Amino acid sequence: MQTFENPKADAGISQEISTSKEYRNNNTPRSRAKTDISPGFSDFWAIYPRKVAKQSAIKAWNKTGADDSQSLTDTILADVNRRVSGEWRGKDMQYIPHPATYLNQRRWEDESTPGDTVERCEQDLSIEEVMRRGDDCSEPEGCKPCGSW
Repeated sequence: MQTFENPKADAGISQEISTSKEYRNNNTPRSRAKTDISPGFSDFWAIYPRKVAKQSAIKAWNKTGADDSQSLTDTILADVNRRVSGEWRGKDMQYIPHPATYLNQRRWEDESTPGDTVERCEQDLSIEEVMRRGDDCSEPEGCKPCGSW
């Protein structure tokens, strides 16, 4: 403790002012956003095509409450899969929202428009494989998801 003279106080009276850290920071620490990577987020990150601002995406994922609801996690993952094989296929990355934006704006709740979905590949390829193949599908009759009919 340090003692300071207060010129406005009564003559001869000094005031003690605490400069200890406990006094200055007597508020409880603000809770930090949980940045642990959950299995649901790991699945989301693995299929989301635009890999930017991962920490922001983790915070946004945690705000959705998807880790507490398997059905919400499944809904989000299904929507991303639908978009990757449909409306986002072949688009320049600048037109695909950042993952945190997608989550914060609850884009999985958007209404889908006709033509957004593409039939499942007859070879049952993963989304990553369909995206990798692009127009170079070697399927003799053509691969429906990658558009090489």
